[in-house]
Amino acid sequence: MAIEEERFRYIRNNQTKLRAGLYSGFMDAILRGDSDCSLVGKTVILPSSHTGGPCYREQNYQDAMAICRWARYPDLFLTFTCNPKWPEINEMLRLIEQSGEDIRVDIICRVFQIKLFQLMQDLKKQQPFGKIIACLYTIEFQKRGLPHAHILLFLHPTLKSPSIDHINTMITAEIPNMEVDPDGYKAVKNYMMHGPCGDLNPGCPSMKQGICTKHFPKKFNNQQLLMQMGSQFIREETQGSDRATIGIECSDTPTERDEIKRYIDCIYISATEACWRIFSFDIHHRQPTVERLPFHLQGENTIVFQEERCSESILNRPDIVKTKFTEWFEANKEYEDARELTYSNFHTRWVWDATCKRWTRRKKGKSVGRIYFAHPARGE
Repeated sequence: MAIEEERFRYIRNNQTKLRAGLYSGFMDAILRGDSDCSLVGKTVILPSSHTGGPCYREQNYQDAMAICRWARYPDLFLTFTCNPKWPEINEMLRLIEQSGEDIRVDIICRVFQIKLFQLMQDLKKQQPFGKIIACLYTIEFQKRGLPHAHILLFLHPTLKSPSIDHINTMITAEIPNMEVDPDGYKAVKNYMMHGPCGDLNPGCPSMKQGICTKHFPKKFNNQQLLMQMGSQFIREETQGSDRATIGIECSDTPTERDEIKRYIDCIYISATEACWRIFSFDIHHRQPTVERLPFHLQGENTIVFQEERCSESILNRPDIVKTKFTEWFEANKEYEDARELTYSNFHTRWVWDATCKRWTRRKKGKSVGRIYFAHPARGE
């Protein structure tokens, strides 16, 4: 938390150095004679660049929905969980002469990250489930600290809506034959068997008031059951940490909007998550990349300026009114084939050049565009 507090302190102390405001609002301030830039802009904000913050998670959720719009609903959901008894972890503990009971979160994080990376490489290149056109995953941490990844895979359109027989070739709910697949049998026996619970073991942790909270035993089915999985699932996978907050305030007293304080109240970060963040490992991963596209009314684009800059020098910048949105209109005027694409699909064939602030034709790579979300209650 010491590193996190330092990051918060930097964000809080630099609120006045880099401020964002509407171009039209800034013009209004100049017309009123407010030449001091420190008096213009927003209050204390926690930017989306801060890993784990509410804006960060919301932006990643919107990016995931953009991929869903492009690749349709996900086809496969995988959960990859860290196992503290992995031989790589035990071998490292042996090399540094520590017992297996010692929890070295740095070793756990590094081994899990390496295995997760290799898993994603195998899924993409070896294609055990077929050709993958997009993938998402988010890292979460159990209350005891172990990391796990929730992975969504989007298969090629030719593999969409598979039959039950096709699903049976990839997913089974049977205990593998010990003679034919000893590794699979050992893995299922050690990590995927529930219980015993019920009358056979009333003291099982899953038992509550004489009933299994995991709803075992479950009804036997002779075949797979197909169930739809939509955007609500993706929303739940990026919702953030558990927390509870109670506040008592006087309604007559004006309060400053402090997003940093609202975020850190009652938040819990385990040692493993802290180590994961220190190593700068990804919390969210998506492929292909998602380009975020702003939109605004004329003269109301967002600008970023330094507090010590002169107001007139900011407004006299020749490219201050140029944005991705305005230059999309210019590209439509200049190139006839550009008019074949909507704004959100424009990035599939065109690339934004931030240096000269103009759209250029895409020569390589793949990207998905999405328009920033705006709630209808925000008005024009």
